[in-house]
Amino acid sequence: MKRQAERRLASEVEQLMSHQECEMLQWTGSQIDLMEAAYVAFVSCTLQNDEGNYLSFIDIVRATCSLLHVALPRNPYETAARGRRRKGLRNRPYLERYTVKVNQRPESSPFWEKITSVS
Repeated sequence: MKRQAERRLASEVEQLMSHQECEMLQWTGSQIDLMEAAYVAFVSCTLQNDEGNYLSFIDIVRATCSLLHVALPRNPYETAARGRRRKGLRNRPYLERYTVKVNQRPESSPFWEKITSVS
């Protein structure tokens, strides 16, 4: 189930990359959650540039932060790692929470639920 959720999250991040900055999309979740999602997309090796090369983690982070109007963290890799190290009932890693939501509502798009359009 975790691998399926990873692929699905990577697909949602890939969908985001097809949008434009002028659409004024805004991330309503935490910066740590966004970095975790970007990292999952990076390790899934599904995002490619125009030349067919896989995007680097920093390229994915820059694009998602720009598209969602989020400040670029000083150290995106450490921010994502901090999120993956979360423990406890209240602060579980984003991928765990994402997996639960997908299992509860298979037709949902939990990543997109944290994105709004500012008009």
